[in-house]
Amino acid sequence: MLKERRTLSTVHLTDIQKEVLVKIHQAPSPTVADEQISKGRNYVAARQLLAKLDLVDTAEDNLVVTDTGLDVMKDEGLVDDAGELTEQGNKYATKGTEQRTPGPGPEIPPPPGPEIGAGTPPMPSLEGLTFFRQIHQNVQQVDLLEQLTSDSS
Repeated sequence: MLKERRTLSTVHLTDIQKEVLVKIHQAPSPTVADEQISKGRNYVAARQLLAKLDLVDTAEDNLVVTDTGLDVMKDEGLVDDAGELTEQGNKYATKGTEQRTPGPGPEIPPPPGPEIGAGTPPMPSLEGLTFFRQIHQNVQQVDLLEQLTSDSS
C-alpha cells in the first residue's frame, strides 16, 4: 500500500499556528522549539495539525519546518524569499515572551448606597461581653434570693 500525500493549494493559518511555525523555524534546536511551543493545549494541537498538513516534520524527535511549511510561511508573509523572518514573523517569534509588569489597575469606586456598617450598632468588645455576663449572673442570683425569701415567708 502506497502512502500518498496531498498537496495543499491554499492554507490559512490561525495566529497560534503561525506562532508555532515561526518558533520552530527560528529556534536554534528542536529541543528549544519544543519547549517554546509546549505551553498548552492550543500549541500542542496546532503542532499536531501542522504535522498532519506536512508543514512541520516531527519524526525521530526532529522538529523542523518542511519545504511546504516554508512556502506557506512565505505566502503568509512570515518569512522573505531568503527564509529570514519578516517584521510580521518577528511579531510571532516574540509573542508570549514579553514580560508583563503589573501596573496600577483602575480605581474601583465603592458601590452606591449607604456606607458599609452604616446604621448597624458597633460590635461589643470582649470587656463589654464579660460585663454583661456578670450582670446576667447577678440577676439570676437576685432572682434566686427573691424566690428563697418569698418561699420562707
